[in-house]
Amino acid sequence: MMDYSDREFETLAQAVKSWCQSNGVDPESERGRAATGRAIELFNRNPSLSSKDLQQALTSSPP
Repeated sequence: MMDYSDREFETLAQAVKSWCQSNGVDPESERGRAATGRAIELFNRNPSLSSKDLQQALTSSPP
């Protein structure tokens, strides 16, 4: 498991929260958890992504 800085954690959390709100998904649901996993995967590949970039990536490639 990766260790994330506070800023990185906030980036991930904000991206997932925004995506879930935009798609009417409960973050604690199976789909919300899948979005979290996908966001982590994307962020690990490219840690310079902003929360907006991650949200767009989730929209382009939904979990």
